[in-house]
Amino acid sequence: MAEQPISKICISANLADTFLPCEGKPPAPASFRHLGDADTCTKEGKVSLMSSNGIQQLQMLIFLLAVFHVVSSLLTLGLGEIKMKKWGTWEENARTLEYQLSNDPRRFKLAKQTSFGKRHLQFWSSHWPLLWIVCFGRQFTHPLSRADYFALRNGYIDAHLSPNSAYNFHKFLRRSLDKDFKELVTISISFFVCVDLLTSFLFTTVFYNHYWLPFIPLLVLLAMGTKLEMIITKMCLKSSKHKVIVPGDQVYVNPNDKLFWFGRPRWLLHAIHFILIQVVLKLYISLPL
Repeated sequence: MAEQPISKICISANLADTFLPCEGKPPAPASFRHLGDADTCTKEGKVSLMSSNGIQQLQMLIFLLAVFHVVSSLLTLGLGEIKMKKWGTWEENARTLEYQLSNDPRRFKLAKQTSFGKRHLQFWSSHWPLLWIVCFGRQFTHPLSRADYFALRNGYIDAHLSPNSAYNFHKFLRRSLDKDFKELVTISISFFVCVDLLTSFLFTTVFYNHYWLPFIPLLVLLAMGTKLEMIITKMCLKSSKHKVIVPGDQVYVNPNDKLFWFGRPRWLLHAIHFILIQVVLKLYISLPL
């Protein structure tokens, strides 16, 4: 990153001391000088927008962002592969004779007696405070059970194919993972700038203490996990109201965008990007530069 163009940008000394990430004495004008442009701003009674040391720190931040982005992408891909392998086992189980006998459509059950219903249609599901507490805790134990997988599988097949079709839902998830991974690793410059500006405004000594910084991405992450668990439970509640009696052990759910925040699933993607950027900023601040 070139220092010359930035050093030619002059601002007032009062503005340079505004919204700093930590308290400190205002630096002397001489500390803001850059190479051959040292007198450019001082003659006007101003200081440079960024010191030479500040530019070096900015370069370090960009480097850390790139490294962490690669590491987090590889970690996300690895965890996704672990989940896909587990779901692949469930998909193979759906083709066994034992599964077909247990889900014989000629036999009927109450929705709350199915494996999916026993997991979600409990006394706490009709009380919102308890529902939030249970969904919050489930993200740490069994965020997606075997019954949840088959319910989502049945719902997709029922909506797009003929019922009881021998469709490989796992291959569909594989294609979706590849597509979503491309979206995940692509952070737009405009979004990064917006998050950076918001961080600069809120995380100053006036509003913010750096010891609180790790809790913001953590709270966002916990809120995302709770929301996803809520979506699965809401789909089960809605399905049980439409069909009290279901064939076999099969429950058909109907996923839709209205179940997400503001009816926009992409907000989850923005939340993930926000967490990644915040972790990088915290890591950068923690370094002894």
